Amino acid sequence: MSEPDKSSQKDLLQAHSLLDRFIIALNTIGSLCVLGMVILVNRDALGRTFFGSPFDGVHELVEAGLVAIVFLQLGDTLRVGRLTRSDGFLNILAKRSPKANRILRGIFDFLTACLLGIIIYGGWPRFTQAYRTGAYDGTQGIFTVPTWPIKFLVIFCSTVVLIKLLSLFLSNVTFRRQGEG
Repeated sequence: MSEPDKSSQKDLLQAHSLLDRFIIALNTIGSLCVLGMVILVNRDALGRTFFGSPFDGVHELVEAGLVAIVFLQLGDTLRVGRLTRSDGFLNILAKRSPKANRILRGIFDFLTACLLGIIIYGGWPRFTQAYRTGAYDGTQGIFTVPTWPIKFLVIFCSTVVLIKLLSLFLSNVTFRRQGEG
C-alpha cells in the first residue's frame, strides 16, 4: 500500500473513532432514558396503588421515550454489528469469497443509508411543522409534551446512523484486506 493510501486509511479510521465515540455517547443517553422510564413507570404505579395519585403524563412520556430510545441506540446497534438482518448467507459467503462478502455488505449498508435518507427527508417537514405550530401530545390543562424535540431527535440520530452506514459502505468497497485479490 502506498504512503498516501496508508494516510487516507488512517484518517478514515480516526474519523470512525470519533464517530463511534459519539454513537456510544448517544447510546448512553438512550440507556439513561430507559432508566428514567423505569423510574417514571414505577412512580406512577406506586402512586396509583398506595396513594391514589397517578403521575399525569406517563403515557405521553413513555411514548416519546420509546421513540427516543430506539433512535438514540440505533447507531450503537449498527456499530457493534447487531442490526437485525439475516447474516447466514453473508457468513457463508465470507468464508468462500471475502471480497464478494464485503461488496454485498457494502450494498446493504448503502441501501440502509438510502432508507434513513428517506426517513430524514420525510421527517424534516413534520419536524418544522410541529415546531412552528407548537404541536403537542397529551390533554391540555392536564399534561402536554411538545412533539418537535422527538421529531428532531429522529432526524438527528438518523443522520448520525446514515453517516456511519456510508462510512461502512466506503470501507467495505474501497479497502482491500490482506491476502485478497
